[in-house]
Amino acid sequence: MENIPTVGLGTWKAVPGEVADAVKVAINLGYRHFDCAYLYGNEAEVGMGINSKIKEGVVKREDLFVVSKLWCTYHKKSLVKTACTNTLKALNMDYLDLYLIHWPMGFQPGKKDVPLDGFGMVIPSNTSFLDTWEAMEDLVTEGLVKNLGVSNFNHEQLEKLLNKPGLRFRPITNQIECHPYLNQKNLIDFCHKRNVSVTAYRPLGGSSNGVDLLDDSVVRKIAKKHGKSSAQPNHIPCLLNCQHSGCPPVPRPLPHQWHRQPVRERAVIKVSLIQLFCFYVKLSFLQILIRFQIQRNVIVIPKSVTPSRIRENFQVFDFELTKKDMEELLSLDKNLRLATFPSTENHKDYPFHIEY
Repeated sequence: MENIPTVGLGTWKAVPGEVADAVKVAINLGYRHFDCAYLYGNEAEVGMGINSKIKEGVVKREDLFVVSKLWCTYHKKSLVKTACTNTLKALNMDYLDLYLIHWPMGFQPGKKDVPLDGFGMVIPSNTSFLDTWEAMEDLVTEGLVKNLGVSNFNHEQLEKLLNKPGLRFRPITNQIECHPYLNQKNLIDFCHKRNVSVTAYRPLGGSSNGVDLLDDSVVRKIAKKHGKSSAQPNHIPCLLNCQHSGCPPVPRPLPHQWHRQPVRERAVIKVSLIQLFCFYVKLSFLQILIRFQIQRNVIVIPKSVTPSRIRENFQVFDFELTKKDMEELLSLDKNLRLATFPSTENHKDYPFHIEY
Protein backbone atom coordinates (compact mmCIF):
# COMPACT_ATOMS: atom_id res chain seq x y z
CA MET A 1 0.00 0.00 0.00
CA GLU A 2 1.39 3.36 -1.01
CA ASN A 3 1.35 6.40 1.20
CA ILE A 4 -0.97 9.10 -0.10
CA PRO A 5 0.54 12.62 0.03
CA THR A 6 -1.12 14.51 2.89
CA VAL A 7 -2.25 17.55 0.92
CA GLY A 8 -3.54 17.25 -2.62
CA LEU A 9 -5.20 19.48 -5.17
CA GLY A 10 -8.91 18.92 -5.55
CA THR A 11 -10.37 19.54 -9.01
CA TRP A 12 -14.12 19.29 -8.36
CA LYS A 13 -15.96 22.15 -10.09
CA ALA A 14 -12.68 23.48 -11.46
CA VAL A 15 -13.75 25.52 -14.47
CA PRO A 16 -12.54 24.25 -17.87
CA GLY A 17 -9.84 26.55 -19.15
CA GLU A 18 -8.42 27.12 -15.67
CA VAL A 19 -7.61 23.73 -14.22
CA ALA A 20 -4.58 22.96 -16.43
CA ASP A 21 -2.83 26.13 -15.27
CA ALA A 22 -3.84 25.41 -11.67
CA VAL A 23 -2.20 21.98 -11.89
CA LYS A 24 0.98 23.51 -13.29
CA VAL A 25 1.11 26.06 -10.48
CA ALA A 26 0.50 23.34 -7.91
CA ILE A 27 3.33 21.16 -9.22
CA ASN A 28 5.70 24.12 -9.15
CA LEU A 29 4.74 24.72 -5.51
CA GLY A 30 5.36 21.11 -4.50
CA TYR A 31 1.98 19.40 -4.80
CA ARG A 32 2.26 15.77 -5.85
CA HIS A 33 -1.28 14.52 -5.15
CA PHE A 34 -4.05 15.29 -7.66
CA ASP A 35 -7.65 14.27 -7.15
CA CYS A 36 -9.77 13.81 -10.30
CA ALA A 37 -13.01 12.15 -11.35
CA TYR A 38 -14.83 11.31 -14.56
CA LEU A 39 -17.84 13.32 -13.36
CA TYR A 40 -15.82 16.52 -12.97
CA GLY A 41 -15.49 16.72 -16.74
CA ASN A 42 -11.95 18.10 -16.66
CA GLU A 43 -9.65 15.07 -16.60
CA ALA A 44 -8.20 15.96 -20.01
CA GLU A 45 -7.12 19.37 -18.70
CA VAL A 46 -5.68 17.89 -15.53
CA GLY A 47 -3.68 15.53 -17.70
CA MET A 48 -2.48 18.41 -19.87
CA GLY A 49 -1.19 20.26 -16.83
CA ILE A 50 0.57 17.22 -15.42
CA ASN A 51 2.09 16.08 -18.70
CA SER A 52 3.40 19.53 -19.53
CA LYS A 53 5.37 19.55 -16.27
CA ILE A 54 6.65 16.04 -16.93
CA LYS A 55 7.87 17.15 -20.36
CA GLU A 56 9.57 20.16 -18.79
CA GLY A 57 11.45 17.82 -16.46
CA VAL A 58 9.97 19.40 -13.32
CA VAL A 59 8.59 16.04 -12.14
CA LYS A 60 8.51 12.42 -13.21
CA ARG A 61 5.29 10.45 -13.44
CA GLU A 62 6.42 8.23 -10.59
CA ASP A 63 6.74 11.31 -8.35
CA LEU A 64 3.01 11.97 -8.61
CA PHE A 65 -0.05 10.41 -7.00
CA VAL A 66 -2.99 10.69 -9.39
CA VAL A 67 -6.47 9.70 -8.23
CA SER A 68 -9.69 9.24 -10.18
CA LYS A 69 -13.11 7.75 -9.54
CA LEU A 70 -15.47 5.25 -11.10
CA TRP A 71 -18.82 6.91 -11.77
CA CYS A 72 -22.13 5.34 -10.76
CA THR A 73 -23.33 4.50 -14.29
CA TYR A 74 -20.32 2.21 -14.73
CA HIS A 75 -20.88 -0.10 -11.74
CA LYS A 76 -21.77 -3.08 -13.93
CA LYS A 77 -18.74 -5.36 -13.93
CA SER A 78 -18.46 -5.34 -17.71
CA LEU A 79 -18.27 -1.52 -17.75
CA VAL A 80 -15.62 -0.93 -15.07
CA LYS A 81 -12.60 -1.40 -17.31
CA THR A 82 -14.17 0.80 -20.00
CA ALA A 83 -14.59 3.61 -17.48
CA CYS A 84 -11.01 3.29 -16.26
CA THR A 85 -9.49 3.20 -19.75
CA ASN A 86 -11.55 6.26 -20.73
CA THR A 87 -10.14 8.11 -17.74
CA LEU A 88 -6.59 7.06 -18.58
CA LYS A 89 -7.08 8.18 -22.16
CA ALA A 90 -8.39 11.57 -21.00
CA LEU A 91 -5.45 12.00 -18.62
CA ASN A 92 -3.01 10.65 -21.22
CA MET A 93 -1.53 8.27 -18.66
CA ASP A 94 -0.73 4.58 -18.49
CA TYR A 95 -1.94 3.99 -14.94
CA LEU A 96 -3.66 5.55 -11.92
CA ASP A 97 -2.12 5.54 -8.48
CA LEU A 98 -5.56 5.21 -6.93
CA TYR A 99 -9.03 4.46 -8.31
CA LEU A 100 -12.07 4.98 -6.11
CA ILE A 101 -15.69 3.92 -6.29
CA HIS A 102 -17.15 7.44 -6.30
CA TRP A 103 -20.40 6.44 -4.55
CA PRO A 104 -21.61 3.05 -3.33
CA MET A 105 -24.71 3.46 -5.52
CA GLY A 106 -24.99 2.07 -9.05
CA PHE A 107 -27.11 3.93 -11.63
CA GLN A 108 -28.74 2.79 -14.84
CA PRO A 109 -26.06 2.81 -17.57
CA GLY A 110 -26.58 5.15 -20.50
CA LYS A 111 -25.85 8.60 -21.87
CA LYS A 112 -26.99 10.46 -18.75
CA ASP A 113 -24.62 10.57 -15.79
CA VAL A 114 -27.57 10.90 -13.40
CA PRO A 115 -30.61 9.21 -14.98
CA LEU A 116 -33.83 10.33 -13.31
CA ASP A 117 -37.35 8.98 -13.29
CA GLY A 118 -40.52 11.05 -13.63
CA PHE A 119 -40.35 11.99 -9.96
CA GLY A 120 -36.82 13.36 -10.17
CA MET A 121 -35.25 10.39 -8.40
CA VAL A 122 -32.27 8.45 -9.71
CA ILE A 123 -32.87 5.26 -11.69
CA PRO A 124 -30.73 2.55 -10.04
CA SER A 125 -28.90 -0.31 -11.67
CA ASN A 126 -29.24 -3.87 -10.50
CA THR A 127 -25.68 -3.97 -9.16
CA SER A 128 -23.85 -4.47 -5.89
CA PHE A 129 -20.72 -2.54 -4.97
CA LEU A 130 -19.21 -5.88 -3.92
CA ASP A 131 -19.45 -7.13 -7.50
CA THR A 132 -18.16 -3.79 -8.78
CA TRP A 133 -15.15 -4.17 -6.48
CA GLU A 134 -14.22 -7.48 -8.11
CA ALA A 135 -13.93 -5.72 -11.46
CA MET A 136 -11.92 -2.95 -9.79
CA GLU A 137 -9.52 -5.58 -8.47
CA ASP A 138 -8.99 -6.83 -12.01
CA LEU A 139 -7.69 -3.36 -12.92
CA VAL A 140 -4.90 -3.76 -10.37
CA THR A 141 -4.02 -7.19 -11.70
CA GLU A 142 -3.84 -5.76 -15.22
CA GLY A 143 -1.57 -2.91 -14.16
CA LEU A 144 -4.04 -0.11 -14.96
CA VAL A 145 -4.37 0.87 -11.31
CA LYS A 146 -1.98 0.62 -8.38
CA ASN A 147 -4.38 1.01 -5.45
CA LEU A 148 -8.12 0.95 -4.82
CA GLY A 149 -10.38 2.89 -2.51
CA VAL A 150 -13.91 4.09 -1.92
CA SER A 151 -15.70 7.38 -1.50
CA ASN A 152 -18.85 8.30 0.43
CA PHE A 153 -19.11 4.87 2.04
CA ASN A 154 -20.66 4.65 5.50
CA HIS A 155 -19.15 2.36 8.11
CA GLU A 156 -21.54 -0.51 7.41
CA GLN A 157 -20.75 -0.45 3.69
CA LEU A 158 -17.01 -0.30 4.34
CA GLU A 159 -17.23 -3.17 6.82
CA LYS A 160 -19.17 -5.22 4.31
CA LEU A 161 -16.45 -4.65 1.72
CA LEU A 162 -13.60 -5.43 4.12
CA ASN A 163 -15.32 -8.67 5.13
CA LYS A 164 -16.02 -9.72 1.55
CA PRO A 165 -15.05 -13.37 0.99
CA GLY A 166 -12.14 -13.68 -1.42
CA LEU A 167 -11.14 -10.03 -1.13
CA ARG A 168 -7.94 -9.59 -3.15
CA PHE A 169 -7.17 -5.92 -2.59
CA ARG A 170 -8.26 -3.83 0.38
CA PRO A 171 -9.41 -0.22 -0.01
CA ILE A 172 -6.63 2.08 1.13
CA THR A 173 -8.82 5.14 1.72
CA ASN A 174 -12.39 6.32 2.17
CA GLN A 175 -12.85 9.79 0.69
CA ILE A 176 -15.60 11.65 2.55
CA GLU A 177 -16.90 15.16 3.15
CA CYS A 178 -15.22 16.41 6.31
CA HIS A 179 -14.86 19.80 8.04
CA PRO A 180 -15.48 21.14 11.58
CA TYR A 181 -19.24 21.41 10.96
CA LEU A 182 -19.21 17.72 9.90
CA ASN A 183 -16.22 16.35 11.76
CA GLN A 184 -16.94 12.66 11.03
CA LYS A 185 -15.21 11.55 14.23
CA ASN A 186 -16.93 8.17 14.41
CA LEU A 187 -16.33 7.28 10.79
CA ILE A 188 -12.70 8.40 10.92
CA ASP A 189 -12.09 6.32 14.04
CA PHE A 190 -13.76 3.34 12.38
CA CYS A 191 -11.59 3.65 9.26
CA HIS A 192 -8.32 4.16 11.12
CA LYS A 193 -8.94 1.15 13.35
CA ARG A 194 -9.20 -0.94 10.20
CA ASN A 195 -6.09 0.50 8.59
CA VAL A 196 -8.09 2.48 6.03
CA SER A 197 -7.00 6.09 5.62
CA VAL A 198 -9.46 8.95 5.31
CA THR A 199 -9.36 11.66 2.67
CA ALA A 200 -11.35 14.81 3.35
CA TYR A 201 -13.14 16.56 0.51
CA ARG A 202 -14.74 19.97 1.08
CA PRO A 203 -12.37 20.46 4.06
CA LEU A 204 -13.05 24.21 3.95
CA GLY A 205 -16.76 23.69 4.47
CA GLY A 206 -19.04 26.08 2.70
CA SER A 207 -22.33 27.85 3.08
CA SER A 208 -25.70 26.27 3.79
CA ASN A 209 -28.81 28.13 4.92
CA GLY A 210 -26.77 31.14 5.93
CA VAL A 211 -24.20 29.10 7.88
CA ASP A 212 -20.60 29.67 6.71
CA LEU A 213 -17.68 27.95 8.41
CA LEU A 214 -15.28 30.73 7.40
CA ASP A 215 -17.32 33.21 9.44
CA ASP A 216 -17.22 31.12 12.61
CA SER A 217 -15.83 33.04 15.60
CA VAL A 218 -13.89 30.01 16.86
CA VAL A 219 -12.09 29.60 13.53
CA ARG A 220 -11.32 33.32 13.47
CA LYS A 221 -10.01 33.29 17.04
CA ILE A 222 -7.68 30.34 16.42
CA ALA A 223 -6.48 31.85 13.15
CA LYS A 224 -5.64 35.12 14.88
CA LYS A 225 -3.74 33.31 17.61
CA HIS A 226 -1.56 31.54 15.06
CA GLY A 227 -0.95 34.67 13.04
CA LYS A 228 -3.08 33.37 10.20
CA SER A 229 -5.75 36.05 10.26
CA SER A 230 -3.86 39.28 9.65
CA ALA A 231 -3.08 39.95 6.02
CA GLN A 232 0.11 41.87 5.45
CA PRO A 233 -0.21 45.27 3.76
CA ASN A 234 1.52 44.05 0.63
CA HIS A 235 -1.10 41.35 0.33
CA ILE A 236 -3.92 43.87 -0.01
CA PRO A 237 -4.55 45.22 -3.50
CA CYS A 238 -4.45 49.00 -3.50
CA LEU A 239 -7.65 50.54 -4.85
CA LEU A 240 -5.83 53.79 -5.45
CA ASN A 241 -3.22 52.15 -7.70
CA CYS A 242 -0.50 53.87 -5.71
CA GLN A 243 3.21 53.31 -6.29
CA HIS A 244 4.08 51.98 -2.84
CA SER A 245 6.53 49.12 -2.93
CA GLY A 246 4.82 45.73 -2.98
CA CYS A 247 1.37 47.20 -3.49
CA PRO A 248 -0.12 45.49 -6.54
CA PRO A 249 -3.05 46.92 -8.49
CA VAL A 250 -6.55 45.63 -7.96
CA PRO A 251 -6.87 42.33 -9.82
CA ARG A 252 -9.15 42.56 -12.87
CA PRO A 253 -11.27 40.55 -12.91
CA LEU A 254 -11.62 39.99 -9.17
CA PRO A 255 -10.04 36.81 -7.78
CA HIS A 256 -11.92 33.65 -8.70
CA GLN A 257 -12.73 33.00 -5.03
CA TRP A 258 -14.88 36.12 -4.92
CA HIS A 259 -17.78 33.77 -5.69
CA ARG A 260 -17.55 32.76 -2.01
CA GLN A 261 -18.97 36.14 -1.01
CA PRO A 262 -22.76 36.44 -0.52
CA VAL A 263 -24.69 37.24 -3.68
CA ARG A 264 -25.69 40.66 -2.42
CA GLU A 265 -21.99 41.55 -2.02
CA ARG A 266 -21.02 40.17 -5.39
CA ALA A 267 -23.69 42.32 -6.96
CA VAL A 268 -21.94 45.45 -5.77
CA ILE A 269 -19.81 46.67 -8.67
CA LYS A 270 -17.78 49.08 -6.56
CA VAL A 271 -15.71 46.99 -4.14
CA SER A 272 -14.50 48.77 -1.03
CA LEU A 273 -11.04 48.37 0.45
CA ILE A 274 -12.62 46.86 3.55
CA GLN A 275 -14.31 44.16 1.48
CA LEU A 276 -11.06 43.29 -0.25
CA PHE A 277 -9.21 43.25 3.05
CA CYS A 278 -11.76 40.85 4.53
CA PHE A 279 -11.49 38.65 1.43
CA TYR A 280 -7.71 38.29 1.76
CA VAL A 281 -7.97 37.69 5.50
CA LYS A 282 -10.46 34.89 4.84
CA LEU A 283 -7.95 33.07 2.68
CA SER A 284 -5.64 32.58 5.63
CA PHE A 285 -8.44 31.10 7.77
CA LEU A 286 -8.40 28.21 5.33
CA GLN A 287 -4.98 27.15 6.57
CA ILE A 288 -6.46 26.51 10.01
CA LEU A 289 -9.11 24.23 8.54
CA ILE A 290 -6.56 22.28 6.51
CA ARG A 291 -4.19 21.95 9.45
CA PHE A 292 -7.10 20.70 11.56
CA GLN A 293 -7.44 17.67 9.29
CA ILE A 294 -3.71 17.01 9.05
CA GLN A 295 -3.46 16.74 12.84
CA ARG A 296 -6.27 14.18 12.78
CA ASN A 297 -4.17 12.05 10.41
CA VAL A 298 -6.61 12.87 7.60
CA ILE A 299 -5.53 13.52 4.00
CA VAL A 300 -6.85 16.81 2.61
CA ILE A 301 -7.72 17.82 -0.96
CA PRO A 302 -8.75 21.50 -0.98
CA LYS A 303 -9.83 22.77 -4.38
CA SER A 304 -8.68 26.02 -5.96
CA VAL A 305 -7.62 27.38 -9.34
CA THR A 306 -6.15 30.62 -8.02
CA PRO A 307 -2.32 30.60 -7.58
CA SER A 308 -2.28 32.57 -4.31
CA ARG A 309 -4.78 30.26 -2.70
CA ILE A 310 -3.16 27.10 -4.05
CA ARG A 311 0.02 28.35 -2.38
CA GLU A 312 -1.66 29.16 0.94
CA ASN A 313 -3.42 25.79 1.04
CA PHE A 314 -0.01 24.11 0.88
CA GLN A 315 1.68 26.33 3.49
CA VAL A 316 0.31 24.39 6.45
CA PHE A 317 3.39 22.62 7.76
CA ASP A 318 5.04 25.52 9.60
CA PHE A 319 2.65 25.67 12.58
CA GLU A 320 0.70 23.33 14.83
CA LEU A 321 -2.69 23.67 16.48
CA THR A 322 -2.79 23.12 20.24
CA LYS A 323 -4.85 20.45 21.94
CA LYS A 324 -7.32 23.15 22.98
CA ASP A 325 -7.53 24.44 19.40
CA MET A 326 -8.37 20.95 18.18
CA GLU A 327 -10.98 20.44 20.90
CA GLU A 328 -12.64 23.75 20.08
CA LEU A 329 -12.76 22.97 16.37
CA LEU A 330 -14.17 19.51 17.06
CA SER A 331 -16.85 21.07 19.25
CA LEU A 332 -18.22 22.98 16.25
CA ASP A 333 -19.78 19.83 14.81
CA LYS A 334 -23.34 20.44 13.56
CA ASN A 335 -23.67 17.30 11.43
CA LEU A 336 -23.97 19.77 8.55
CA ARG A 337 -23.58 17.72 5.40
CA LEU A 338 -23.30 19.78 2.20
CA ALA A 339 -22.99 16.96 -0.35
CA THR A 340 -26.27 15.11 0.26
CA PHE A 341 -27.17 14.03 -3.31
CA PRO A 342 -30.93 14.22 -2.58
CA SER A 343 -32.03 12.65 -5.88
CA THR A 344 -30.49 9.36 -4.71
CA GLU A 345 -32.11 9.15 -1.28
CA ASN A 346 -34.36 6.26 -2.37
CA HIS A 347 -31.42 4.16 -3.59
CA LYS A 348 -30.85 0.93 -1.68
CA ASP A 349 -27.20 1.87 -1.15
CA TYR A 350 -27.71 5.54 -0.19
CA PRO A 351 -24.99 6.03 2.44
CA PHE A 352 -26.42 8.78 4.65
CA HIS A 353 -29.47 7.15 6.22
CA ILE A 354 -27.40 6.01 9.19
CA GLU A 355 -25.38 8.06 11.67
CA TYR A 356 -21.96 7.41 10.14
